[in-house]
Amino acid sequence: GGSQLDCGTIMWAGKEAGIVLNREDVMDDLSGFQFMFRDTNTPEESRKEVMNRLELEKAKLQEKGFDNPVESFPPELLLFFRSLNLLRGLCSSLEVRQPFIKTLSHWARLALRQRYAA
Repeated sequence: GGSQLDCGTIMWAGKEAGIVLNREDVMDDLSGFQFMFRDTNTPEESRKEVMNRLELEKAKLQEKGFDNPVESFPPELLLFFRSLNLLRGLCSSLEVRQPFIKTLSHWARLALRQRYAA
């Protein structure tokens, strides 16, 4: 899985989910997903994380130029990420620390067990 940096599995999962990219930069893609699924923080910490990420992305743009890597992205995933960002904002406003990946991984394991039960 992603926690072991299994690049082949990450690429396979993206294709299975309907994500079509015009490049293969698994480490950069993984970094983006890790950022999306990071734990929530206080408003100040969240702002600092986002600003640091923006500076990182800005530096990459200046180095490589802009080339949109996304050819196709399922609308269900866009809705999911939008919902995740709304929950992140709510948690931040209420100063609740929520480990999204821990919560989501529980349900993902359950779904996989049900789908691939022996």
